[in-house]
Amino acid sequence: MAIALSVVHVYCGAVTPDEDDGEFVTEAPAGGSRITLELNRGQESKPLPLAVRTTGASCYILQIKPGDEQIFISLDGVNWRTDFITIFEVAAKNTLFFIKSIADGAEDYGDTVHSLELSYYAPV
Repeated sequence: MAIALSVVHVYCGAVTPDEDDGEFVTEAPAGGSRITLELNRGQESKPLPLAVRTTGASCYILQIKPGDEQIFISLDGVNWRTDFITIFEVAAKNTLFFIKSIADGAEDYGDTVHSLELSYYAPV
């Protein structure tokens, strides 16, 4: 059995607040499920809901940082940031956040990979 890289995981697809649904987003550098945003040059993607939840006990103070300034994240889907968002408690049920991106007008078509950094404090 594979060991999870962290106790906090991100889920995409059909995610519902306070449920445990969604598709696990891989933490490995290759393979697995990815967060996919469809973009056109010079345009903004539609906001995509994502969920975070723990594998066990709650954790406190989760900070989510986008990998670059083309990625926007939000707690409510209205107020967007490019630096970080903070969720003060993550439990075994989904807590939603949102992501979107803007494609540079000169960006090539095809797959561009960005990342999210999750930092959290778990109780001991």
